[in-house]
Amino acid sequence: MLVAGDLNSLPDSPELRLLLNNPDRPAPDSVQPGRVPGDIRFTDPLSDRPTPTHPADNPVRQLDYLLPNPALSDRLVDGSIRVARPLPADSMAATSDHLPVAASFLRSAK
Repeated sequence: MLVAGDLNSLPDSPELRLLLNNPDRPAPDSVQPGRVPGDIRFTDPLSDRPTPTHPADNPVRQLDYLLPNPALSDRLVDGSIRVARPLPADSMAATSDHLPVAASFLRSAK
């Protein structure tokens, strides 16, 4: 499972805490492990480095994410996740106000 896109949330926002269920930034009690059925944990493979994605022509904050669950994280190709810059900075504003986040995943687990 993968949550992807413009979440309009900063890395330390309550929304990201909820999705990541990070013990250092815990989600509300209602979504702690064991409180709801299923695996609701996701990871942010870019959390260890600044990853500005907005605004596209001069990015200063991260609002866009690829958040795989643990099963899909095992299939992430090492070093493949990145903020893509498909167009020159002066052209990006005409296309989108956000930069895309891209990654490659293997078909089966490593």
